[in-house]
Amino acid sequence: MTIAESLGAPVSDPADPIGPTPDPCPLPTQGKRRETADRTRRHLLWSALVGAVALCVGTAIGTYAIPHQGALIPSARFSTAVAVPADVAGFAELFVATHLSGIASEDDLAVLYPAGRAPVSASGLWANRAATIGGSLVAENVWRLEVAADVLEMVDGVYQPAGIQYYSVMVGLTATQPVALSAPSRTPAPTQPHPLPGASRYAASVPPGQAEEVAGFLRAYLTGNGEVATYLAPAATIALFSAPPYLSVEITSLDADPMGRIRAQLTTTSAHGASQTLEYTLEMTNESGAWEVATLDPAP
Repeated sequence: MTIAESLGAPVSDPADPIGPTPDPCPLPTQGKRRETADRTRRHLLWSALVGAVALCVGTAIGTYAIPHQGALIPSARFSTAVAVPADVAGFAELFVATHLSGIASEDDLAVLYPAGRAPVSASGLWANRAATIGGSLVAENVWRLEVAADVLEMVDGVYQPAGIQYYSVMVGLTATQPVALSAPSRTPAPTQPHPLPGASRYAASVPPGQAEEVAGFLRAYLTGNGEVATYLAPAATIALFSAPPYLSVEITSLDADPMGRIRAQLTTTSAHGASQTLEYTLEMTNESGAWEVATLDPAP
């Protein structure tokens, strides 16, 4: 379930899978009852969400105090990125998605801000999902979180994909719950990260005999065209699909790292014509005179 769905997203039109469409206009006699019911539902939802986050904070971390906002460390002095606590990251995702989607009332939004801070929200946008991708501890109990959001934008009455957008938000921890110390700030997309230390380097070519076995195994594994068991080493423990998920598979590249692991990139086609690119890492053994698949993992 996406964040948008958990927040009560408008019902999607089956004929238009891109974006949500509003509910039909209620009759005048239904409007007040629906408005009251919606407000009650939203209030209970936000109370439960905030209460759950507050419980996690109070139990796992203890008592917090928000410093005066004037005491926050300037952005140029942000600390080195560190692991972000799950409750803080989750709050940032919820806050950004709620801000962009603009579905909550001012009273509902107010619980996400410290006392005295007027809540703000967007219009004409919809956050389909959001994820925290980084963060820094900038002062005691104050975090700067980087959040990526999959955004839709209303164009001529229809929600259209607006791409992945990136936002920064300041989150503070109080004695009872996290709060947003700022409205989200739009930021550029992050730069391409450097390779992970010790990451596998796939540069060597794969011998034809191994390549044929890899291709045959992946076709059997993903399309059911062949017997998977004939490609597996005796000690291999690879979970199989109850039904093959694809109609066809085309291997687009194979290469190996210095340890002999093989990385396979392939293009799949579903029964309905949908195309997808996948990557796997395989370890092969040759104990019986033929190449067999010992392990299958995500790449690299």
